[in-house]
Amino acid sequence: MAKVYLSSTYRDLIEHREAAYRALRQMRHDVISMEDYGASDERPLERCLEDVSKCDVYTGVFAWRYGFVPEGRSRAITHLEYDHASENGIPRLIFLAAEDSPWPPSQMDEDLERIRKLRARLQLDHVVTFFNSAEDLARAISVAIANVVERTDDRAGEGAGAADTAFLRRSLTHMAADLEDGIRFYWNVSRGIFALGVVLLLAGAFAQNLILGVGAMLIVGFAVFPLATMISTRRKKDVLNGYGVALAGASPAPETMRLVHLFLTRQLAA
Repeated sequence: MAKVYLSSTYRDLIEHREAAYRALRQMRHDVISMEDYGASDERPLERCLEDVSKCDVYTGVFAWRYGFVPEGRSRAITHLEYDHASENGIPRLIFLAAEDSPWPPSQMDEDLERIRKLRARLQLDHVVTFFNSAEDLARAISVAIANVVERTDDRAGEGAGAADTAFLRRSLTHMAADLEDGIRFYWNVSRGIFALGVVLLLAGAFAQNLILGVGAMLIVGFAVFPLATMISTRRKKDVLNGYGVALAGASPAPETMRLVHLFLTRQLAA
């Protein structure tokens, strides 16, 4: 049987977690969940991440709360657990509360921006399963775990499989597009600042206005900053493109997969 990590926020998903836990234990899987640390969203991060890395399967359940963000971190524990499973090549099963299912407003974030962004990313990178109730979730997890355990047994002892490679390729593609947008943006900004400075410099020379001339030179100098950022962004994209080439083969080496995971993780955490 598999060792399954059950990740979610706590307060808003108590019944759903209990149902999922019971279903997995009935299948005789070993389930690790936040209840092992104490029933609270504020659980010990390092222990959570250590337990994630020891699991065979990660199951992430997400509703409408982003969750507790530990001190010194910019992401919630549930988000960090998902990232850690991704970095370690652990099969990930994602379950989302259905958009149209009724949900108590008291169990939703007042500002839904962060959880919406996370849900959008998960839907982009995975084939997710939507649930409307605790019973829905328990049934869906039971079926999904049975399928993934069968595939995991077949892949035991092997490197990351095609699903992980496809995930990394998609991530690289999305990041490359974002970097290209950044390159264009900083180029346009630096060009605009420089053009404004030249116009003011010419106006100052024509009007024999020292203040305009000095201001123009200062403005032209500021064009260096977005230009430097553009160059740095271009270097990042060159590294990313190199990893993309390394992943182009049918069966990338495990070390290549590890390096790409590390690169993406650092960029997302920046």
